[in-house]
Amino acid sequence: MDAPIDHPQRAILLSSFGLALQARYGANGNPADLNRSISALQRAADAMTPGEPAASLYLSNLAVAIKQRYLISRDPADLDEAISLGRAAMAIAEPGEWSTAVCAGSLASALYARFTAQHDETDLRDAVSAAGEAVRSVGPDDPNRATYVDIATGLVTEVASLGDRWPDVEDAIRLSQATTAILDPTEPKVVPLLTASQWLLLKKLQRQPDAATVHECVAVGRRLLEQFPHDTRRAAVLSNIALAEQAHFDISGDISALDEGIRTTQAAVDADPRSDWLSNLSNVLRRRYERLGTLGDLDQAVRAARRAVDEASADDPAQAKYLSNLALALRMRYEHLGEPRDLDQAVENGRRAISSVTPDDSDRPMLLSNHSVALRVRYQALHRIDDLDEAVDAARTAVRLSDVHDRHRPGRLTNVSALLVTHFLRSGVPGDLDEALATGRESVSTTPANDPRRPLFLSNLAAALAYNDEPQGAAEQLRLAIEQSPADHPDRATYMYSRANILAIQARDNATLAEEVLAAWQDAALSTTAATSVRLSAAHTRAEFAAESGNLWSLASESYSQAAELLPLLVWRGLQRTSREALLSRWAGLPQDAVAAATESGDSQYGLPSMEQSRAVMWSQLLDVRTDLRALHRAAPALMAGLAHVRAELEALDNGMGVSGDS
Repeated sequence: MDAPIDHPQRAILLSSFGLALQARYGANGNPADLNRSISALQRAADAMTPGEPAASLYLSNLAVAIKQRYLISRDPADLDEAISLGRAAMAIAEPGEWSTAVCAGSLASALYARFTAQHDETDLRDAVSAAGEAVRSVGPDDPNRATYVDIATGLVTEVASLGDRWPDVEDAIRLSQATTAILDPTEPKVVPLLTASQWLLLKKLQRQPDAATVHECVAVGRRLLEQFPHDTRRAAVLSNIALAEQAHFDISGDISALDEGIRTTQAAVDADPRSDWLSNLSNVLRRRYERLGTLGDLDQAVRAARRAVDEASADDPAQAKYLSNLALALRMRYEHLGEPRDLDQAVENGRRAISSVTPDDSDRPMLLSNHSVALRVRYQALHRIDDLDEAVDAARTAVRLSDVHDRHRPGRLTNVSALLVTHFLRSGVPGDLDEALATGRESVSTTPANDPRRPLFLSNLAAALAYNDEPQGAAEQLRLAIEQSPADHPDRATYMYSRANILAIQARDNATLAEEVLAAWQDAALSTTAATSVRLSAAHTRAEFAAESGNLWSLASESYSQAAELLPLLVWRGLQRTSREALLSRWAGLPQDAVAAATESGDSQYGLPSMEQSRAVMWSQLLDVRTDLRALHRAAPALMAGLAHVRAELEALDNGMGVSGDS
C-alpha cells in the first residue's frame, strides 16, 4: 500500500498499514511482513509534517519495528537505529501525554536490550530514566501498562543485582516507587519490586545515610513481611530491616536503634538459622558491645559468628565475610579479657578469610584492613616483627584497593596511621611517622563531623602528633575525641587516659593542669564501660603521679586502692592460667606501692586492705585454688593440709571481693 504523496493523511495511513503488518508478523512470524512493516513505517516518518501531533508516535513505532528485526538479525546496527529513533521520538513528545508513555516504554526496552548485549552501564541508566517516564505517564486503562511494569521490574531488579558496582541508585529507587504506586498490592509484580527496592535503599544507606531513607527502607520491609507472613523469605527481609535500624543508630546515635536491630536480626535467625543472618547477628551484637562495653554482647557475638562459619557450606560465597566477622569479635574479646587464644584465632581466621577470595574480590580491602588490626594487637602483645610487617602491608593494600569514595576508606586510612606509628617506634624511620601523620589527617578530614567513628580517627591522629613532638596538637585532637564521644562510650575512658598522659609532663609545674589530669585519670578509672585494663592503668598512673608530686600521698593511697580493687576483674578465672599469670606480672609491685603510699599519708584506710587484697588475688591465681590436691595428699599429707587451709581462706577473701569464678 502507498498513499498519494499529496494526501493530507498520508503519514497516518502509512503508519496504520505498517502497524497492521507488524501485528500480522507477530501472529505468523513471517519476516517478510516485518520488513514490509518497517518500510511502511519509514515512509510514514518521512511523510510527517513539522508539529504534527502524532509525529513522536511515527518515530517510536518505527523504532519498535526495527528493534523486532534486531531480535532476528542480532545486528547491532538495528539496535543502534532503534535507540536513535526512540530518542528522537522522546525529544518531540509532549510530557504527560499517553503517547509519551508509548515512546518512553519503547526506548527503555531498546536501551535495556543493548545493555544486555553490550553491558554499557550508560544504556542501563538511560533505560531506567526512560522507564520512569513511561510509568509516570501511563493511564490506569492503558493496554500497554503491563508491558511498562514488566520493563520497570526487570530494570530495577537488574540494578539491584549489580550491588556496589552501580554508582547511583536514586533513579532506580524512584522507578520502583512509581511502579509500585500504580499496582494493586495483590499483583505478583509487587513482591519483586519491593524486594529490589529494599536492597537499593540499603545500598543508598551505605553510601549516604539519612533518616528518610531509613524510614522508607523499614516501611518497604514491613510491606514485604505482609506479603508472606509464613514464608522463609521473611528472614532476608527481617535482616535487611535490621541493617536499616543499624544505619539509624549511625545517624542518630540512639542506642534503642541497635537494640531493635538485635531483636530484628534474632527474629531473622529464628525464622531461618542460616549463616548470613547469624553473621549479621554477630555484627550487631558486636556493635552494641563497642558502644556499651557489655561483655555478654561480645560473647554472644563470638558464638553467633562461630555458628555462621561452622554452618556455612564449603562453596558459600560469603564464607570470607563470616570468617572476618568471627576474627573481629575474637580480637575485641581479647582486648577486653586478654585471652591469647582469642587473639591467635582472630589472626588465623583473618588469614583464612583473605586466602578464600580472589585478588580482585570487592571484599578484599575490608578483609585486609580487619586483619591488619588483629596483627597490630598481637604485635603489641608479643612484639613479633613479622606480625607488624604483615599488618602494615595488609593495611596499605586495603587503602590502595579502596575506591576514593568508599565510606570505609577513612577507617582503613586510620589503621595505616596507627600501624605506622607502631612501626616508627620499632624502626625509628622518620618516613613512617610522616606517612602516619598524612594518613591520619586524611582519615579525619574525609570523615563527617557526626560520624561515630570520628573520635577513634582523632585519637589515632593524636598518637602520631604526640610522637612527632606536637603534644599540644595531640591533646587537642584527644579533646575533640572526648567531646564527640557519648558519655558512656567504652573508648571515651581511653581518650581521657591518653590525653592526661600527654599533658602530665606540663602538669608537674602547673597546679591547675595537674588537677585536670588527675580528674581525667579518675574519670577513666571509674568508667564502668571501659576495658578493665584501661581503668586499672588510669588508677595506677594517677597514683604514681600523685606519689611523685611529693605532697599528694593520700590521693596516691586512694588511687592504689582503686587499682587493687580492679585486679580481680582483670584476671578473672575464665582466662587460661598462663594468661592470668602474665597479666599479674605487670602489677606485681602494686601491694608494696599501696603500702608505701598509705605509710607516707599516715592513713591505714587504704594501705593494708589494698595490700592484702592484691596479694590475695595474686596468691589465689598462682596457687590456682581449684587445683585438685589429692595427689599432693598422697605425697605429703601435712603440706596438703596447710595448703587446703590457705586455699579456703583465699577463697573466702575472693568471695568477699565479689569475684565470680566463671562469669
